[in-house]
Amino acid sequence: MRKLYYQVSEEIEKDVFMHVNCMNGVIVLLDKYAHTLYENLSDKPFTSSDLDNKIMQSLIHNQFIVEDDYNEKEIVQYRRMKEINDTSMYHLIINPTLDCNLSCWYCYEHKYKGSKIAEPIVEGIKKHINWKLENEPFSTLKLSFFGGEPFYNYPPIESLIDYARKVCTENGKNLYLDFTTNGTLLTKSIVSFLSNYSCQFEITIDGNRQQHNKIKHTRDCSIDTYSLTFKNVLMIQSMVPDSLIFLRINFDGATLKNFDDIYEDIMRMDKRRTIVILKRIWQVDDKDVSNEEVVIVARKLQTVGFRVDYYTQGKLCFAERMNEAVINYDGKVFKCTTISDFNSEYSYGNLDLESGQIVWNVPKLAKDYNTFSPRRCLSCRMYPMCYGPCPNRINAGNATCYIDSLNMSRKEYFHYILSEYMLTNKL
Repeated sequence: MRKLYYQVSEEIEKDVFMHVNCMNGVIVLLDKYAHTLYENLSDKPFTSSDLDNKIMQSLIHNQFIVEDDYNEKEIVQYRRMKEINDTSMYHLIINPTLDCNLSCWYCYEHKYKGSKIAEPIVEGIKKHINWKLENEPFSTLKLSFFGGEPFYNYPPIESLIDYARKVCTENGKNLYLDFTTNGTLLTKSIVSFLSNYSCQFEITIDGNRQQHNKIKHTRDCSIDTYSLTFKNVLMIQSMVPDSLIFLRINFDGATLKNFDDIYEDIMRMDKRRTIVILKRIWQVDDKDVSNEEVVIVARKLQTVGFRVDYYTQGKLCFAERMNEAVINYDGKVFKCTTISDFNSEYSYGNLDLESGQIVWNVPKLAKDYNTFSPRRCLSCRMYPMCYGPCPNRINAGNATCYIDSLNMSRKEYFHYILSEYMLTNKL
């Protein structure tokens, strides 16, 4: 037997050592005696007599110790490729518009004023759902709406959801809805329509009321978008029982200083159906953000029972999945939504409006997407927790290791991981 390669440890308190199995996510805490025994074991094969029996059995059970012929590097790559090629879920992302009712200075997308998905494209998407079901069957349809602000052009959203529900019900398939929205255009009638569906919302808060309204404002600055957003978030949680809200706090160097102003409003939300995302604004240098403030905010939320997503690992990027597509309002097809412009340069195909089939530009797709992880990532002990940087060559030049830009020390990050593990496993 030998130690698993993909594991890490850190002393999180005096004489308390946290060991993380990066293959299965299991965490064990060892005292100094047990930790020293384990650390003193050679990386070469050993026998059960080399370690206290109770400790050995626990570490074997949780796969910190594996058989000599266990090839974890091959296994983790197999798992990743299996996820990439999984066909059980079809993830279809729709941009009903690339226009928006707000103007955020950090938005990376090119806004197309007045853009709206035309009826022929809507009908083509309905045909596409049918074509996909008949030719490449799936068990679950995840229907996502992006933009722009998707609810700036709501009618086609309701039409597509109605049709998807009908098709999925008739064919015994699951339907899951997903919205990336600023939350200001949601109305009681819209939320009432969504109340019978399984829904996920990602909604952004940009700081306290003053800062948020300064960033997220209408053209005439007449609306308190901060209060409106929280009002609609609470409306979703009261009216849509099967809903999950990702409340994304985009922060710069000043945002988290006034977190207590936001905290009181977050506390009104349902902890069981809320995940708070902490995400540094991409144009802001990590050196301009206080490590201490990030740690304080994450711990404060976790302490009262909120799950916090701060560079959470273990998730394959949705754009890496073969069974995924982004259809723009004009019928152009993409893989990724984190692009500066939904134009021909970044497009990988078009929707055939007659057949409903996506005509992919396979040579371009094969050229741009690299399914092989960098060698440095494969040798990283934490590789199974993140799967490496963006695989798209367009974004890869800007891709950095998430560990290098955490705004947390290694010890602080391990505390964060442990808190999330305890919340997830209800310990």
